[in-house]
Amino acid sequence: MSPQDEQAQQGQTFEPTQGGLRPAQPAAGKGERPQRILPGDCLPSSADDAAGQDGKRAEEALREREERFRRLCEASFEGIAIHSKGKILDANPALARMFGYELSEVIGMPALDFAAPKSRDLVLQKMRSGDEEAFEAVGLRKDGSTFRGELRGKTIPYDGRIVGVAAIRDITERKRAEEALRESEGRLAIILESVQTGIVIVDAETHVITDANSAAVKLIGAPKEEIIGSVCHRYICPADEGRCPITDLGQTDDNSERVLLRAGGESCPIIKTVVTVNIGGRKHLLESFADITERKRAEEALEESERRYRLLAENATDIIWTRDMNLRPTYISPSVTSILGYSVEEAMAQTIDEVLTPASVALARKALAEELAMEEMEQKDLSRSRTLELEQYCRDGSTVWAEVRMTFLRDEHNRAVGILGVSRDITERKRAEEALQKAREGLESRVERQVQRGNAYGLTFRELTVLHLVAAGESDKEIATVLGISTLTASKHVANILHKMAAACRTEAGVRAIREELLD
Repeated sequence: MSPQDEQAQQGQTFEPTQGGLRPAQPAAGKGERPQRILPGDCLPSSADDAAGQDGKRAEEALREREERFRRLCEASFEGIAIHSKGKILDANPALARMFGYELSEVIGMPALDFAAPKSRDLVLQKMRSGDEEAFEAVGLRKDGSTFRGELRGKTIPYDGRIVGVAAIRDITERKRAEEALRESEGRLAIILESVQTGIVIVDAETHVITDANSAAVKLIGAPKEEIIGSVCHRYICPADEGRCPITDLGQTDDNSERVLLRAGGESCPIIKTVVTVNIGGRKHLLESFADITERKRAEEALEESERRYRLLAENATDIIWTRDMNLRPTYISPSVTSILGYSVEEAMAQTIDEVLTPASVALARKALAEELAMEEMEQKDLSRSRTLELEQYCRDGSTVWAEVRMTFLRDEHNRAVGILGVSRDITERKRAEEALQKAREGLESRVERQVQRGNAYGLTFRELTVLHLVAAGESDKEIATVLGISTLTASKHVANILHKMAAACRTEAGVRAIREELLD
């Protein structure tokens, strides 16, 4: 018998505790006696009650976790499956929709039935290894179609055992986007490598060259592996470190003429554009440039040529000028001042009607219309010119006559875009011609009267005219000038006169003509 039994027989009372039973304490109330617990009574155990309550709470917590897990699975956009020994134990609606099944059809299916044949070995190996890294595989739908999927698996406790859970994401659109991106990048790479413009990408913060196309590599003159990773101050830009025109000085390059540093140390003139772009979350400078060495040489040669021609034009006695197709002046040489009295600025401000007399304006416009009509012909002489005699106004109100030789200025397609002209003052020549014409008319009048009287030698009108000039001591060339005939024709007339008059020389013929009154 235990000590507690002995004490119970003696009337001692006990109360339960976590450690068992202990003698009961006297009741605080007056007249109350503590309950007597006799041997054989069934006493409740506090430890058993606590253990039972903990177990219930654990079960409830587990059920709550499973319920939360189920709710999360059902709400997920990813397909989620719980599997064990190759069979699907549970799945969420997203997985059923992804593979084209009803959810009830999925439960109990072999897990490998959801993988295309070419991916089953990979999926099986991942399931057996317990690898939790994400991997890609081809999924097989109920209708036999396939799609690209990304899978990630792990093991979890479920319903009192360890099972596998797999999360499946349809990455078809992502793969299409990635493929489109690769194709786009491939096309871009082809374009960048095909263009003849140099393109270089520079980190805006470090000024390190991160990429360069073939045209840039060729122009810089160094291997690409040496260019990539170098600071741009070594190549491309001659600016000192910390003095970058774009990032440090806030300048812009938009089709600007700059200098490129080449690998050999020499510089090269370029036309350059720089724009700021974001690549990989960092600011970069996209620099494009083209070699303009040949263009600069051509420009320098053109400038030198223009300098020489301008020197000639500004020192020529003739007026050299250019006009557009509307006859507006675009250049007039300084000789306009000595000939017409206008300054270059005054002459440049004049219209064609202020330059020429009305008759000459009409003649000039008529000639231009004829030349423009010829321009419409398929067969035409592109180097042709036209010469006109035009009367021009002087600053003092008088006029001068000018012999104007004109030709079209042409563009690279041989289209007429302007007129180049040279005007020579022929006022004195015109006066001489007028005086000569008067003299000719007077001579012919006298000869006409002599012809009417007749002559003994049978000389013609033209021969009598020539005889007058022979008697005046004129040479064959001078006779030709006066009569407007060739020197050869004048010589033939003189020979005929000597023959008809049986004269030995020109002097004899002249003397006899005067003595015999053959001349008026």
